[in-house]
Amino acid sequence: MAEVVFTVGHTYAVQDVIVTSNRGRQFTIDIVEVGANRFGVWLLIDDPLGVPRIKFFQYPKASDDTASENFLAAAECVLAYLRYADEKDSVEKVNNPCNAQFLSAPAQEAILRQLGVPVIVTVNAH
Repeated sequence: MAEVVFTVGHTYAVQDVIVTSNRGRQFTIDIVEVGANRFGVWLLIDDPLGVPRIKFFQYPKASDDTASENFLAAAECVLAYLRYADEKDSVEKVNNPCNAQFLSAPAQEAILRQLGVPVIVTVNAH
């Protein structure tokens, strides 16, 4: 019998950013609007190559509460995880599957370039 869990709490506006590595690891960066022009970030790491398969949340701490600083903090966590898991793995693609309402694709590309990741960020790609 399956368990069903319901959670009652705050509803937040969220921008999903899906980062995929060239070896199949996937990272979901959720830029979360927690107040008027105030943001936080959640990071889901899905590593199908881990033994056992690894899936967990991280809550990166940004230097301030802007969308760009929170994206930067999450991107740094993604790169740190890739260095830890497999030095030969790297970011292959970045997609915003449901628009980019808080941080535009060009803004994400600029942050990623600053971290040494020359990737084209897509919006609503499949």
